[in-house]
Amino acid sequence: MKIDGESVKLPPEDVAVFPRTQGNLIFYIKAVDSWEPFDTAHPRPTPPKILRRGTQTENLDDPSFQKQLEAYAELRQAWLVLESLKHPKNSIEWERVKEDQPQTWSEAREELKEAGLIDTEWWHLLRKVYEVNALTEQAMENARANFLLMTSAGLNGD
Repeated sequence: MKIDGESVKLPPEDVAVFPRTQGNLIFYIKAVDSWEPFDTAHPRPTPPKILRRGTQTENLDDPSFQKQLEAYAELRQAWLVLESLKHPKNSIEWERVKEDQPQTWSEAREELKEAGLIDTEWWHLLRKVYEVNALTEQAMENARANFLLMTSAGLNGD
């Protein structure tokens, strides 16, 4: 697809760089362009039904459902992190995390810590993953400011 004669660029990406004496530790982060693979393989839990005043309704307060929902949210977050780190420039070789074994996805943080990432670096990496995968007001404002700057300089073809 083209817009104004230009090919649409790839999804957003970013980089997290952590200084090390032996050389920077670099993580390239890409946006996940579709949740369909996750949603197909891992449907959202559904709450049990209860009979209330003669009508069947969802019991959103059911403790078992709440636990399932929490586990689902954790799995979804782990998948987002792993998918975002599947950038072609990364060469991460997980030891315990296996792509085809969802129960291992939550090990990513621990493996990264064992590889030398400290907590503040983990949280920074996680924040970058969320930023790349979200359309924030700040990102929209930056894009608009850049567009107006280029337009006023006559670089945007307008």
